[in-house]
Amino acid sequence: MSRCPNCGTEFQPGQLFCSECGTRLPQEQSADSAPAPVFEPEPVASAEPAAPAARTYEPVPPAPSDPFAAQGPASLQGDFTPSAQSAKFSSAPGAPVPGPEPQDPAPRVAPVPVPPAQNSYGQPNCAPGAAPQPNAAPQPDAVPDKKSPYAPVSTGAFYGTMFLFAIPVVGLIFAIVWACGGCRKKNLRNYALASILYGLTGVLLSVILCFTLWFAFRPVIVEALGDLGYVLVDGQGNVINTEGSESSSQTVQPEPVEGSALDKLRQMTSGDFSIRYKVDVFGMELEGIEARKGDQVLSGLSFPGIFEQYTLKTGGTCYIYEKSQKIYCVTEDEPTLLFDLSPYDAEVVARGTDTFNGQQLPFESFSSSYGETLSIFLRNGVPCGMRADADDELTDVLFTEISVSPSDDLFRLPDGCTEVSEDTFYEETFDF
Repeated sequence: MSRCPNCGTEFQPGQLFCSECGTRLPQEQSADSAPAPVFEPEPVASAEPAAPAARTYEPVPPAPSDPFAAQGPASLQGDFTPSAQSAKFSSAPGAPVPGPEPQDPAPRVAPVPVPPAQNSYGQPNCAPGAAPQPNAAPQPDAVPDKKSPYAPVSTGAFYGTMFLFAIPVVGLIFAIVWACGGCRKKNLRNYALASILYGLTGVLLSVILCFTLWFAFRPVIVEALGDLGYVLVDGQGNVINTEGSESSSQTVQPEPVEGSALDKLRQMTSGDFSIRYKVDVFGMELEGIEARKGDQVLSGLSFPGIFEQYTLKTGGTCYIYEKSQKIYCVTEDEPTLLFDLSPYDAEVVARGTDTFNGQQLPFESFSSSYGETLSIFLRNGVPCGMRADADDELTDVLFTEISVSPSDDLFRLPDGCTEVSEDTFYEETFDF
């Protein structure tokens, strides 16, 4: 009776595997019997690394319902490598199958440690089942040294810089010097350059706006400046009116041509004077007066029996008074002078004769900077009236009295006048 070399269990002749430990049992061979040839498959060259050595598995006993359970556990033990199985099924029935040749175990490779994955804050992710670790707060950026060109600029420094740049000429010079590298702080250099660009942008937008307003509202601007006593000329010295540039050899406020009607009227009103006149306004014939003596000026209109309103400037005070009602108020409105002839060009644009105050009288016409034409009529070579075509309407002004020595009484408030507020004055009188 033979025993298993591994566990010492007895086994019957012809038994291939030990019924206890499953070890392959040695077989006794007779002289007349030869082992069946075993055909080993030729190894196939492959670029893949060699497979690890075959492992021996201990099968699990089958369930009672398995039809192969009668074979016993010994029939299910053995080597299950491809070479052993191929030799088993290729040998003759009943022939003993030699065991596999011993092989060197595959070398063990030390595992390479893999660093754990990290999150966005540089902390390792939690392993499965491990308690989550709190995320560390990000570290604040390092603040540059105060002497560094990239150090932050304080609010007071920015305020002082803005105040400096707001100074005319001086601020512009400092901004240019700083923008060109004259300042050590990088932030202040950038601010200086931004201030220069901002100023250039403002100038460009202002020029565009002025040109737009000039071409869109040219007639209105020319007329308004003409009412203020200004004369506009172009680059060639031509007077600009509402229609465009009108040829003229004179410049702003030219000297009148000696001997012309405008020259004579200007001589009459250049110093102390008083002119009483009559004018037709809205179908009513009004009487007016305009006088000047030194720094005292009087201008007024009256409709006999209805109202008499005058504006008086004496010294540094202006008054408006209603002579018939004997009330007055202090105002800031200065007298409006009808005989302010400065807007008119001295060049004669037309001359001839026309009907004026029922008579055929000679006249000379002059144009203003805002497109109005003034015709001055002469009687015996002396101005006796004028005609204006303001707002496309002809208005005749007839001189009834001309004096170069006005009375002092013209520049005093009438006796018995009561002072009222300006609002009360306009409520009780006509506003002309």
